[in-house]
Amino acid sequence: MLGGTWAVVVLAAFLVPGMHLLRLRAVHAGGGAGVTHIAITDAVVQPAVERLGMNLGEEDYFDSGMVLKNLVARNPGFEGGSYRSILRCLHPEATRCVDDDAGSTWPQDFWRGATYEWITGPMEGRKGSVAGNSAAVQGKTGVVLQLADGKGPKEDAAAAYLVVQKNMPGDATAGWWPQTQGAAVLTTEFNDLSPHTVGKQAVRMHAEAGAYATLAAYFDSWEGRSFLRMHGRYRLSFRAKAINGSTVHVELDRLSQPETKFMAEDVALQPRWQDMHIDFEAKDAAMYSVSDPAAIGAVRLSFTATGATLLLDDVSLEAIDGDATNTTVFRDEVVDALRAYHPGVLRFMESDTGLGNTVENLIAPVGARVRAGYQPSSVEQMDVGYGLPEFLTLCEAVHADPWIVVPAAVSAGEMQELVQYLASKWSAKFGRIHLELGNEEWNGVYKGETIEYPEEYGHRAGVIFGAARASKGFDAKRFDLIAGGQAAWPGRNHEILTHASDEDSLAIAPYMLHDVPAGASVDAIFGALFAQPEAMVRDEGVIAENIALAKPHAVDVYETNLHTTENGPTQATLDAVVPSIGAGVAVVSEMLQAMRAGVRSQAMFTLGQWGYKRSDGLFVKLWGTVVDMGVTDRKRPQFLAAELVNTAVHGAMTATFQDGDNPVWNETSGIDGVKLQGAHELQSFAFRDGRQRAVVLINLSRSAGLPVDFVGQVQPHGRVEMSQMTAAKITDSNEDAENVKITTSVLQMSVGQRVVVPGFSIMVLKWNDSVHDSRRAVQ
Repeated sequence: MLGGTWAVVVLAAFLVPGMHLLRLRAVHAGGGAGVTHIAITDAVVQPAVERLGMNLGEEDYFDSGMVLKNLVARNPGFEGGSYRSILRCLHPEATRCVDDDAGSTWPQDFWRGATYEWITGPMEGRKGSVAGNSAAVQGKTGVVLQLADGKGPKEDAAAAYLVVQKNMPGDATAGWWPQTQGAAVLTTEFNDLSPHTVGKQAVRMHAEAGAYATLAAYFDSWEGRSFLRMHGRYRLSFRAKAINGSTVHVELDRLSQPETKFMAEDVALQPRWQDMHIDFEAKDAAMYSVSDPAAIGAVRLSFTATGATLLLDDVSLEAIDGDATNTTVFRDEVVDALRAYHPGVLRFMESDTGLGNTVENLIAPVGARVRAGYQPSSVEQMDVGYGLPEFLTLCEAVHADPWIVVPAAVSAGEMQELVQYLASKWSAKFGRIHLELGNEEWNGVYKGETIEYPEEYGHRAGVIFGAARASKGFDAKRFDLIAGGQAAWPGRNHEILTHASDEDSLAIAPYMLHDVPAGASVDAIFGALFAQPEAMVRDEGVIAENIALAKPHAVDVYETNLHTTENGPTQATLDAVVPSIGAGVAVVSEMLQAMRAGVRSQAMFTLGQWGYKRSDGLFVKLWGTVVDMGVTDRKRPQFLAAELVNTAVHGAMTATFQDGDNPVWNETSGIDGVKLQGAHELQSFAFRDGRQRAVVLINLSRSAGLPVDFVGQVQPHGRVEMSQMTAAKITDSNEDAENVKITTSVLQMSVGQRVVVPGFSIMVLKWNDSVHDSRRAVQ
């Protein structure tokens, strides 16, 4: 036991599998019963740490996913679509592919006129066109593609993967709500376009006398809650041309306030294309509160042609009295939230709008991007997602390195195009650009984008990463090429890495608390949740095992959070646990313990998402880390915990050692498979950046504050900034009031001074080490 006065200190570093630790051997004098003694050392665990990152997440029009300034961004340019999908062909032939997905809803000849390329198997690299396809027979067989220009063996016994791609122009009203009455019609215009548009389509609105045609866009449409306040100055912009008639009627209102119009005008049009701008002031009936139903309900923007024919294109609705320094396409509240969080990496993964993209579409300018789909469960994508130029501009604005999920169907030539684009325009702005091939290629949720079998995925990763390395401008120090793995199946990851080549990293998603048994007490759930991070990094834990098998490659964490979607808890239990301070403490404890174990880049999932409806009908407040951005601006504890910790994560992570009381508990519940002997109630993490020092203390006691003091040469002393995330109860959340907060104070600390870390909390101490010679490091 280490006391307050040391006679001799001997430092001895050694490795535990999957984890870098430092042990201290000491001869001491003194007591300190009930106190945990923490020694901060200069032994480097991670030489260049990266702040905890964030997944930017999906763009939507109904909850905290409304991230763009343009509030009507589903398909603002009335553009066409495309489809690109990966099929696994059973017994592939040169002229035929029988898809293995018997649940596909693609109709007959959906793929007629598409192009194809074999990406695995004996015909790999061969290309051609699709003559047609049959529909799937539900439960029996998937679509059967007839392949024109087919060359190669007639049949191969092993299944192989095929990429099919098709442009789908037209359907200009996709992403809008069209309505007609009488002799009226809405059609796609391909030829008569504004000379200033970068798109290829507009919408033609035609209504005979006595008839009307309306196009409406809705946003902030979550039932029973508002995520956006209409307060301040706004500008509606659009391009229009009168073909017959001279006006279009434009309205903006919140449906719960039918007596109030934010804006309603008959806009005069000319028989030539014009850029129209309408500035107005909007004010919701009252500021949002739980007892204020008047301010809840979708906002609607509508364009109506009555007895007229007109062309409409390139619509935007944006606030114009915000932060003039925010030059991104993202709302001020989104940029403000990310600047507060200060992510080390920001991950681009739009599972709905992004995974079917080509590189050309990803880097296309706003207004020229098409609606890109891939899923066999649908026949059209309705939304245009934000693209790489906008995402990279946001990364630059919030000082985060970009992490880009590259669609798994990408070709070698496209990958080279992407690397060249990034190298010429962006790489100098960042430390590293992370390029991950596909998103959860093992996960059937993303069917149509997946290469499920690890051997084939590893092989394809080698092809694509090899092309990346051969690209003009590729710099191995500037790019991190990532193969996507599955945290819970290390054996799969071993197969991927065995068959892959040219990758730098393996990415996993070590989510926690998947399974909560019916009847489990809240205290028992938190016991398992608090022990789970340490269980993950011990020798047989999922993080430790993946780090060991991936060597010499790095391991990144592409997503992490709670994943409470299984078994049978009550709604009350879900509400008490998932959005609580306890959950926030646990998630960041996992991320810091993973960092100490050797993980560098990590991204929490996700910035915006109000919640998730489980298969049993219960609603769980996953996975978004904000309550909202623009109404209360409250953040969930996962966000606040990482925001707090990111103030400390700089320079190198150095080892700490704990002795004294150093309380532990034995976790025996087995909830979510967690059983751990000697789980530590206190976790400590130290960082050194020149003479700037920080230590993060996490108290995993579910009830008690724990006293700590510091021993050895490196201690908080002098002027110390102390920041804490605390709450009165472990179940406290910020859903309806700000119960979980970060507070900061300045202390004058003396050497050996004791501090008390509150129960279920995170404390950060920062100071300038003007006494200790930080260059003296034990490696």
